[in-house]
Amino acid sequence: MGNLQGGSPVDLAFYFPGYADGGISGDVHGTAAAVNNYVRMPHLLTMNPVQQMIPRQRLPEAILEGTVKGYPTDSVSPEGQFRRIQYPAPGYSRVHMLYRYGGSSFGTLADSSRFADMYRSNELEFVVNQSICAKAETRFADILLPACTQLERWDIGEWSNTSGYAHHAQGQLNHRVIALQHKCIEPLGESKSDYQIFWDITKRLGLGTYYSEGMTELDWCKRVFDSSDLPRHISWKKFLRKGYFVVPAEGEKTREPVNMRWFAEGPVEGRARAAPASRGIFRQIPSGPANPVREDRVHSGDAEAVRSGQPGSPPLNKYVPSWEGPAAAELYRKFPLQAHHAAPALQLPHRSGREGQRGERH
Repeated sequence: MGNLQGGSPVDLAFYFPGYADGGISGDVHGTAAAVNNYVRMPHLLTMNPVQQMIPRQRLPEAILEGTVKGYPTDSVSPEGQFRRIQYPAPGYSRVHMLYRYGGSSFGTLADSSRFADMYRSNELEFVVNQSICAKAETRFADILLPACTQLERWDIGEWSNTSGYAHHAQGQLNHRVIALQHKCIEPLGESKSDYQIFWDITKRLGLGTYYSEGMTELDWCKRVFDSSDLPRHISWKKFLRKGYFVVPAEGEKTREPVNMRWFAEGPVEGRARAAPASRGIFRQIPSGPANPVREDRVHSGDAEAVRSGQPGSPPLNKYVPSWEGPAAAELYRKFPLQAHHAAPALQLPHRSGREGQRGERH
């Protein structure tokens, strides 16, 4: 049922910072803060002068083998995806300490037993782990910094807003919902909020004021609130009491057209095309409900080059009716309940009966 949630008429002109918009970091290089967030909420700039990088999936190899190559994520340009990085970078030292913060690598990355080998290695001399609970990786830490849970700290954010990675990335819910995360109780035991832990560390480094700008977590929530379009619709006092705000959908006159409707309804006379049809040798695209854009053509030589002899991979996407499901009446009556897999035609690896040994592909 994925991607069916992207058709609701949400107001994309309403601004609220998303997941990769920089937040309070002041990082205008590694985030999208310079586009919107920093302009609306000026705060002290920060930067990481260390240019050496290690792909997360290859961290065990970097530590155990001492060298690794990879390709970084580059959200600025497609060409940047082909820029190769090498560890250790020229002039840089190898990694001797790891500050582990965030989701566990165990169970989220392939062959995660590699990370256990990395933690046990003498090549990794010191490990700090900041976590809310005793996860698998916390057992390998030399120092454990206990972080509190979401119920013990203030925060503000929008559900499923990944803006910063992509423009207008608020498409995961039927409504844009911005919530204020209330602090229900004080942090239990020796735990502290992530913000407080980082603030305490920066104080030791003489950078406490620069990091926090003298503001508490709730102060930052208010500052983010003021930088967004929320004050045009709701007061801070009411938002603080209510705890959430549902962004109204756009009116009919200013609402964006339904995505891909032009494709579903077929070409309309006089409608401007995104690009002119190619010249030369053409091949007619199949017509009918499967592909309503009947007049567009594609160069047959390009088509065959892209196809590369794979009949199941046409150069242009088109609808292919399924051999199963409600349309297959007789089969559907016999098997009304069906299990679907993302790639049923692919061979999948499995584990053998012996612990730790890889099974054969079948």
